Amino acid sequence: MEGLLASVRLEDGIPKLLVKVSPGTAAGFAAKNLGEVTLRRPGSQRGHVAVLHLSSTVPTGVALISLKLAELLEVQEGQQVHIAHSERGARRSRRDPQELWSRRGSEQPGPVEFWQ
Repeated sequence: MEGLLASVRLEDGIPKLLVKVSPGTAAGFAAKNLGEVTLRRPGSQRGHVAVLHLSSTVPTGVALISLKLAELLEVQEGQQVHIAHSERGARRSRRDPQELWSRRGSEQPGPVEFWQ
C-alpha cells in the first residue's frame, strides 16, 4: 500500500476529520492540499477518511490530528499513523465521466460558449 508514516501529535481545536502534515513529510506522496486521505494505525485493516492539510508550520514527520480522530484510530500521541490516498477518491477518479453523468440521470452539458 502506497503512503507515508508519520508520528501522531494531538492538537486542540483542530477539526475532527482533518490531518495536518508538512509539505516535506508529504514529498513524493503526490498529496493534494485539502485532498481526501485514509488514516490507519500500522497493521490495522480499519481506517478513517480525513482531509489532508499541508502546512509548513507542522514539523517534518509529524501528523497533527484531533483527539476525536485519535480515538477513532485508537492511536496515542507519539505513535505512528499510516496515511494513504483515499480508496473512495481512487474509485471516483477511475470512473468514466459518461458513467457519472448517466448516474445523475441527466444529459451531458452542451458546449461552452464564450462571448467577447
